Amino acid sequence: MRPKRPWLAIVCLGLLALAGLGSAWPAVWRLVILPRAGQSPGLAAEVFAGSQPGGKALAASRTTAAAFFLERPQTAARLRGLWRAPTAGSWRLRLEADDSGRLLLDRREVLALPDGAHAHNQGQVELELEAGPHLIQIDLVNYQGAGWVRLLVQAPDQDRFQPLVDGLAPVDLGNLSDWLALVDGLERAGAWLALWSLLALAAWLLSGRLTADPAAPVRVARAAWALLAGWSLAL
Repeated sequence: MRPKRPWLAIVCLGLLALAGLGSAWPAVWRLVILPRAGQSPGLAAEVFAGSQPGGKALAASRTTAAAFFLERPQTAARLRGLWRAPTAGSWRLRLEADDSGRLLLDRREVLALPDGAHAHNQGQVELELEAGPHLIQIDLVNYQGAGWVRLLVQAPDQDRFQPLVDGLAPVDLGNLSDWLALVDGLERAGAWLALWSLLALAAWLLSGRLTADPAAPVRVARAAWALLAGWSLAL
């Protein structure tokens, strides 16, 4: 049975997609990640073979500060956990590494160092942060010899950088990467579904203006959905 108001179904589908797009990360953050904050200070560190962190880790350990040392060349490391910012305001963060690295805060890349072999690679960024926990991730890529990375911060009420040591805690969740991948997938799916709904609604409205055939809006909307579905699968 065909809906009497196809535009209403399209709008409802788009709203549901937007709701899922905006609620996936807050739900996982509050219900899954925050309750599993570790009691011991520090960050979880993983070492990987190759020039990018990811895949099966060669070794896992804990570090008491936002810093790490790699002895082997052609390896990568990932430090991940929670950082509780004591105060809100404008924070400055400086990342230093040998050879290259990047910093993610709350799943968003906020600082990336130039790639390649560098004896002392560094960069800094200024961010407006809220007080409380933030998901922090530091990636290190080491090409030649030994490598290292460290994160320094300058609080709003300070005038110099200090190594980030206080307020760190690992996440006692062995499948944290899977949860983050799930959020990314849900957000991509929600974004695509919202786009499909918007274009399908536009096609339906446009077809109603161009023809008096009552079946034309439905056919055009279906064609738009099929085109967008094929495009998304191709991507």
